[in-house]
Amino acid sequence: MDVLVGYLDHNEPRLADLATDGAVVVPMLLARGYHLAIDLPAAAPGAIVADPIGPDPRIAQILADRLTVAGWQEGSPVVLAGAGSSDPRGIADVRMAAEQLGAVLRVEVTPAFVGAGEPALSAVEPLAVASYLLAPGHFADLVADCGAPVISAPIGADPRLAELVMRRYDDALPLL
Repeated sequence: MDVLVGYLDHNEPRLADLATDGAVVVPMLLARGYHLAIDLPAAAPGAIVADPIGPDPRIAQILADRLTVAGWQEGSPVVLAGAGSSDPRGIADVRMAAEQLGAVLRVEVTPAFVGAGEPALSAVEPLAVASYLLAPGHFADLVADCGAPVISAPIGADPRLAELVMRRYDDALPLL
C-alpha cells in the first residue's frame, strides 16, 4: 500500500497538494472537532476521511505506560491534559479518554485543556498529568510548564498506535 504523509498547515507537504482522490485519509487526531469536520474534507475532497484515532482503550494503555515512566504512583489522581476544542464533540472525546484512562489506572482522571475547553489546565493543581497529545509542540510545551510534579511525555511513537491507525484505515475501506 502507498502511504503518504500530509499536513493541514504548519508543515509540508500540505494535504491539499497531495493526490488524495479515492484515498483513505486517517487523521492523526485524538478527538473530533473542526479539523475533522471541516478542514480535512476541504483539503482532500475526493478522499474518505476515517475516524480520528482517539479516544481508544489502546491509547489509554499507552498513556498509562507514559505516566508510569514519568514517575506516577499507583492510586494517585491524574489530570488528562488535552489540547481542547471549540467543538463540543471534541471536548466529549477528551472526557471519554479520561474515563478510559481512569479504568486502566483505577483512579479518578480529570480532563483539563490547554486550548479551548473547561477546565483549563492552568486552573487545576494536578499532582500527575497525562499528556493527551501526540507529539512535542506548542500544546505539549504548555503541558510541560504546568508545574505538576509528574508529567508524562506526549504519546509519541508506539506500535499500538500504529495498529490503531491501521484499524481506522481498515474501518474506512468499505466507504470507498
